[in-house]
Formats: sequence, C-alpha cells, structure tokens
Amino acid sequence: MAKLLLGRQYYELPSKGKNSMNSAEQKEFLQATAWLRPFTRWAAAFSIKTEGLLPAPVRNLPLKGIKLILASNHKKTRSSCKSTR
Repeated sequence: MAKLLLGRQYYELPSKGKNSMNSAEQKEFLQATAWLRPFTRWAAAFSIKTEGLLPAPVRNLPLKGIKLILASNHKKTRSSCKSTR
C-alpha cells in the first residue's frame, strides 16, 4: 500500500480494489456529470462565503445535495458497467 506524506504524518493510500474505477469508467462518469460542475462550484463558493453567517448544516446543504446526485449517478454507472461484462 502506498503512503503519502502530508506535513509530518504519513497517510496510507487505498490500493486499487474492487471499489475503484478504471479509466474508462472514470471518463464515462466525468462526462455524465459534466453538467453538474457549475453547480458544484457555486455550492462550494456559497459554503465558503457564508461561513460565520449561517450554521454549518444550512451552509453545506447545497453540497450535500450534489453529493447525493453524484453518489446515485456513480451507482447507476457502476451497475450499468457490471451488466455489460
């Protein structure tokens, strides 16, 4: 397992296991979610700019929504790739 040095600590990087995507799957996932990138940028900017003004759960709500969309899209992509093998 590879290790990454950040600061003074080493962190173990996950090895490519059954849950990792190959390059074709990554490319397909990125193309399928390209429409979401502007919304992701906006949600991150909103969260950063409203720090101190809004409570964390409200501030991060747009990011949580995007996370759910990406997770469901990833699950859909993974299931369609498995059925073609």
